[in-house]
Amino acid sequence: MNENVKNAVAPDNPGKDGGSEKLKTWLPLVLPALATSVFGFLVWNAQTAIQQKVDNIEQQNKVQLAQFQSQLSLKEDFYKRRLEVYEKACQQIAEAEASLADYGATDEASKRATDVVKALYRFRKGNQLYWSGQLDQHLDELWELGIRKLRPPQGPEAEQLAEQLNAEIAQEIKELHAQMMIDLNVRAFQDFNAGSPEESKGAQSSK
Repeated sequence: MNENVKNAVAPDNPGKDGGSEKLKTWLPLVLPALATSVFGFLVWNAQTAIQQKVDNIEQQNKVQLAQFQSQLSLKEDFYKRRLEVYEKACQQIAEAEASLADYGATDEASKRATDVVKALYRFRKGNQLYWSGQLDQHLDELWELGIRKLRPPQGPEAEQLAEQLNAEIAQEIKELHAQMMIDLNVRAFQDFNAGSPEESKGAQSSK
C-alpha cells in the first residue's frame, strides 16, 4: 500500500483532523449564504413568472379592448349610415305617396309618378345591406302597389278598385313608418323623453 494512503487513513493523521476542523469552521458560514442565494433565486424566479403572467394578461386585455373599440366604432358607423338611409327612405316614400296620389291628373304628374316608382325600386335594391328583412318586404310591397297604380284598372269597377288600391297604399306607408321606428329603436328615445315612470303616472292621473 502506498505510504501516502496509509498516512491518510491513519487515525492519528494530523492532515485529516485539520481538514475536518476547517470544514466545521467554514460550514456554518457557507450554508446560510448558500441558502440565502438559493432562496433569493427561487423568489426572483417566482416574481419573474408572476410578472410574466401579469404582462400576458395586460397584453390580452389591451388586445381585447382594441377589438371591442374597433367593433364599437364599426357598429356606430353602421348605425349612422343606416339612419341616413332610413331618412332618405322616408323622403322616397313621401314622394311616392304624393306622386301616386296625383297619378293620372296630368301627363307630367303621371310621368313623375312613374319615375318615382322606378327610383324607389333602385333605392331599395341599392341599400338592402341596411334594411331589416321586414322593412325590405314592406318596401317591395309598396313598389308592387305603385306598379298596380301605374296600370289603373278598367271597367265598371275601376273607380272602386282605384279607391281600394289607394287605401292599400296608405296602409302600407303607415306600416313602413312603424317598421322604421322599430328598426331604429325610436321607441326607446320616446320612452326616455317621456320622463320617469313616476312622471308618466302623474301625467296619466292628471288626465
